[in-house]
Amino acid sequence: MPTTESIGRSPVSRGRNGFSLGTALALLALVIAGCGGGSSVSVGVPGGSDGPIISGQVSMPNGEVAAGPSALERFAQTVVARVEALVADNVRPVGAGVPVRLIRIGDSNIVNGQIVGGDVVFRATTNSDGVFSVRLPTGTDPNTCRFVLEVGSNRTLTQAFVDAERVDIDFQSNATVQLFLDAIKAHQTTLCALDASEIQSVCEAVRASNNQAVGNTVAQINASAVVAAAADPNVQNALALAIGAPTPGPSPTGTATATGTHATATAAPPTSTNTPLSTRTFTSVPTNTVVAPPPSSTATNTIQLPTATSTATSTGTGTATSTATSTGVPTGTAAATVTATHTAVPTNTAVPTNTAVPTATATLVPTNTAQPTPTAPPPPTPTATLPAPQVDLGDIGGAAGTTVSMPVSLTTNEAAIAAVSNDIEYDSTQIDVALVNEKPDCTVDARLAGVKQVYASVTALQGTNKLLRVGVIGATNNTELTSGPLYSCRFAIAIDASGAVALLNQAGAASPQAAPVAVAGANGRIDVTAAPATLALGSTTAASGGTATVSASLSAHGQALAAVATDIHFATDQLEVSENDGQPDCMIDPGAAALGKELVATQLPDGAGKAILRVGVIGPNNNTALAETEGTPLFQCRFVVEATSGTIALEHSASGASPAAEPVSLASQAGSITVQ
Repeated sequence: MPTTESIGRSPVSRGRNGFSLGTALALLALVIAGCGGGSSVSVGVPGGSDGPIISGQVSMPNGEVAAGPSALERFAQTVVARVEALVADNVRPVGAGVPVRLIRIGDSNIVNGQIVGGDVVFRATTNSDGVFSVRLPTGTDPNTCRFVLEVGSNRTLTQAFVDAERVDIDFQSNATVQLFLDAIKAHQTTLCALDASEIQSVCEAVRASNNQAVGNTVAQINASAVVAAAADPNVQNALALAIGAPTPGPSPTGTATATGTHATATAAPPTSTNTPLSTRTFTSVPTNTVVAPPPSSTATNTIQLPTATSTATSTGTGTATSTATSTGVPTGTAAATVTATHTAVPTNTAVPTNTAVPTATATLVPTNTAQPTPTAPPPPTPTATLPAPQVDLGDIGGAAGTTVSMPVSLTTNEAAIAAVSNDIEYDSTQIDVALVNEKPDCTVDARLAGVKQVYASVTALQGTNKLLRVGVIGATNNTELTSGPLYSCRFAIAIDASGAVALLNQAGAASPQAAPVAVAGANGRIDVTAAPATLALGSTTAASGGTATVSASLSAHGQALAAVATDIHFATDQLEVSENDGQPDCMIDPGAAALGKELVATQLPDGAGKAILRVGVIGPNNNTALAETEGTPLFQCRFVVEATSGTIALEHSASGASPAAEPVSLASQAGSITVQ
């Protein structure tokens, strides 16, 4: 079993054998070294700028993809039997080709404890030892506010502040960055208030800590390292020194001591003295309210208030200040007296006597009110002509070669409707309804589950057109339908489809008494975009109890992919993964093998009665792109058929990575096994 990783430089978790997901994608990685470190190594020194060269090393854990997509990360994390067996260390330097970004940021780029935005000023990639070099812009250095280095993205994102000419990017440098970001979020410092030596001192304290960061993935170890570092007193001390100790205490206590200072700092008292004064004003006002009568003395006190404050201060007695202030406070009380005088204004409330005027207005209003009477007839007119109920298809988008779901909805417009139907005509060379067990793949909306059922059939029309007929009815009830979604049908878009594909809609409906209801229905439309890279599973036939061989092929459509992984979902009462020497019976295609690729597969649970066959085609020692020919074979896997009849749909979810370890979106085209 792997051991935990220390925040210090001690060796990391060790596996048993040694498989890596490879330099091929530069996808093995959790980062180990740090802000500063050993001697500087310069590799592929970039040119075009006169700033200093910053170099370092990048490392990642457990074969995790450094900048790759989630499916490959899941693959690396979960195929423990083979991946762990061949990984030498839990955390180790990455291979060649991992992108490293040098980003310039300022105070405005720190938002809610995270770095947001910034300008990428240099890009580099690692060599076979995970070493990189970048160059700072002309006229800048590590102390310029501020440069940060990044590798990975999302869950693999790992960062390091540039604090010297040697900066290693790892979970320790990432913990240092996060500690400073947390301090900035708490308003304890600002980014540009820090200098390189302060950042370096915190990073060194993090590296010297004996606290342990535990985890098997980049995200886990990065998160664990922040917690472990924050709990170390030496790290906290270094951080406090770096951001500067807060000094909020003296002002409140200093009010008494400030008595002697008032004479010198006449401008300062208003901030310190006035605050307590106003506080005391409110406490003493109730008492002084009774003594408020002499307005003249109040007025005098108002003029003398600044002088009185100074004099009282020189007396050195805080109490005197308080008394003088209290006398001044009646000024506020006097204001209250004035307010009382304003209370006399309510005498003017007699003005409401003029409210008699409204009486005259009131007399006019009825006359005008009589006029709206003729307007009364029009409102019923629109209400009487309610629009017809609608059973509408949606307007959606989808990429060529993918499968999309077309929604159908009902607007009753107050009509009583218990059942609906749609005749949907379309060009089958552009799109075709997907089939499950040889029937259209149409599903009633969740809100109607258990109340209504969907019945669907497809027939060929003249030429290449087809007609999909769908009905939504209650087999045992005539419950009224309400406005909202009714059902959806899945359509496969042809790989060479393009433009807007129309679905012509003829709608029908019936009342709870089975009487026809006149309805309208909007046509549907699928706006087809260019085909993405697609991993397609083939369709095959097999006898019940026999073996079915399912093939997978890749259509890159101009994308460069160095690795592909997918999860094939199936029901265990329909299929079972065939095994060969205790492993899933899967084989890589000879063409992919010739490029130095290998296949790894494992079976995983997927909830009650379901399972996943996870398959990956990767290069353990290269990042060569797979062939871009349409329908390039990648692998085959064998299943034992448990079902006795029908068609078994093979849904799957694929992901890919480019030779530069960047994620590449892959469409997943489902396959099927027809049981004969």
